[in-house]
Order: sequence, then structure tokens, then C-alpha cells
Amino acid sequence: MIKNDLLSNDFFFYQEIASFRSGISWLFSKEVRLTTGAQAEYTSMSFEFVKGNVANVENSYWNILPYATLRKDFNKQFNTALVYRATIRRPGIGELNPNIDYADPYNLRYGNPGLLPTLSHNFDWNLNYSKGKYYINTSLGFNKVSQVFNTIRSLAEEGKTNITWLNIADRNEYEASVFGGYTFTRQFRMNGSIGYTYNVYGEREKKLYLYRNGGSLYTNINYTYSPSSVWTFEGTARFNRYANPQGISRSNINTNFGVQHKMLDRRLIISFNAIDPFTPQSIRSYTSGHRFEMENFSATRSRNYRISISFQLNRMVQKTPAVAKKSTGAKI
Repeated sequence: MIKNDLLSNDFFFYQEIASFRSGISWLFSKEVRLTTGAQAEYTSMSFEFVKGNVANVENSYWNILPYATLRKDFNKQFNTALVYRATIRRPGIGELNPNIDYADPYNLRYGNPGLLPTLSHNFDWNLNYSKGKYYINTSLGFNKVSQVFNTIRSLAEEGKTNITWLNIADRNEYEASVFGGYTFTRQFRMNGSIGYTYNVYGEREKKLYLYRNGGSLYTNINYTYSPSSVWTFEGTARFNRYANPQGISRSNINTNFGVQHKMLDRRLIISFNAIDPFTPQSIRSYTSGHRFEMENFSATRSRNYRISISFQLNRMVQKTPAVAKKSTGAKI
């Protein structure tokens, strides 16, 4: 094998985060409570390259993140809340690493160490209801997001493209979600969720960079069946569809099925998982920009089956609560 220095890099990545938080809570009545406060965060990061095609870099920044929640309890089963919170999403090592990846000579990839975190002002209205065997939670929200970072693909010479990460624009997000569950019996229960988010970009970004509005959808359903204290069956099914400023990515349904059996006084546990046993995982992405349109398709042509065995050395002892004895006596 011949070592290629262009494809080789060796570096140290450092990131420090310091956080300071304070808050206060008012109880107006037994049913109404207001909680508010703020969190200050300092982030510092740096790359120190032993080998690479770029110089050492560093970056640091402060952020103030306020929050407030007004909650109303109508009864033990039903409550609602108005929630405001400022959140931060920091870029990770993959988005920040400035080394150029030459593995695909027609699609050069590299990170951007100057990325700033994405900041968001989130406003949500939550409704929660729980009674007996079932519960349901709903949420409506609006997010004002700034300094959004995302992958941007641009066309270079000879049909090549450059792919990097940029703080592209601000956007508004409108979202709604529902999740809940139902307990059919003590042995069998199910829960699921569905959520939708619609992204809206500014007219300037749409004209200059051909950004487009788009929606993201996620769904999830789970079940658990425990016919006895030593047998457990579980299953999960998911579907995701993600929008980005230059297109959309769509996956197929991902499934996971598992069974667990406990033996030897429940100290030996054997688990079996089947991951996507029916259909392979696949993702289809559409990307468009100035002077180009691309469609990418990727699939994992495999089905994964996993067996795990664990043994608990110390024996679990279940303590029974002591019953107080009632004694009687005579007074003299």
C-alpha cells in the first residue's frame, strides 16, 4: 500500500464549554406556576494539526439563553403550558474540521472552523392529558432561528463540486407534533409519535442561493409485550423525511425487532435483535443550485442480526415491606 499525504491528517480537537444558570419560580396558586431564568454559556474550540493541509485554528464565543414557562394544571389528568426558551446548537467536529477530503476527486468536502452556533427562540404551546390506560401530548410551536449552518454544494470547474458548511441564513419554523401511548394490558403496551416542521427562508436567500421552503416529517411507533417476567418482545418502526435549503432527503421505513429471555433465576439474560429484516435502509436526496441539479441514492444491502448475552454476578434480592404489628396493653 502507498501512503497518500493528501488523504492523511492527524490532529487534536479541543472544546471547552462553561455554563452559568440562574432561575426563579412563582406559585400564583395551586394550579398556576411561572418559572423563568437565564443561562450564560462560553464555548471555546481549537484544532491543533500534527499533519494536514491547513493551519491551526481556534474560535470562541459567549451566548445568553433565557427561558420561561407558564403552566396551568386544570386537574390531575389535564394541564397546559406556554413555553419560551432560547436554545443553541453548536457545530461538531465534522462541520468544523477544515481538512480537505480528496477521497472523491469530483466532490471535495471540508469543514468550516469559523462556523457560529445556530441560535433559536422557541415558542411552544403544550397540552397534556393522561387518564388510566392512555396518555396523549400535543404541541404547537414557532421557532425564530438565526445563524443556521448547513451543507452547501457549489459547482466548480470541470463539473466538480465543493461541499462545505456555512451559516447560511435565518429562517422561521412552524411545527406541530403529537405523541401518546395506550396500555392494552399489563403485558402489552404501545406508543407512537408524529411531527411536522415547515421551514421558511427569506426572499433574499431564495433569489441569491435558490433556497426553497420545505417540510420535514418524522414518525415513530413502538410496542412492548411481556407475557411473563422472563420474556420481553419489543419492536420499533420509523420514517423520516428531511428538508434542507437546497433540496430534500427521504428515507424508507426502518424497523427493529427484539426479544429478551432471562434464565437462571433471571441472572442470565439473552437478547436477540433484528434490524431492518424486511427492507434494506435507503436514502434518496435531491439537491439543486446555480447551474446544477443532483440526485443521490444510497442503500445498505444488508440485514443485521445481533445476539447479546449478559450475566449478573450479584444476586438480586427483592425486599418485602415490613408489616407493623399492633400491640395492646393495659393501663394501671
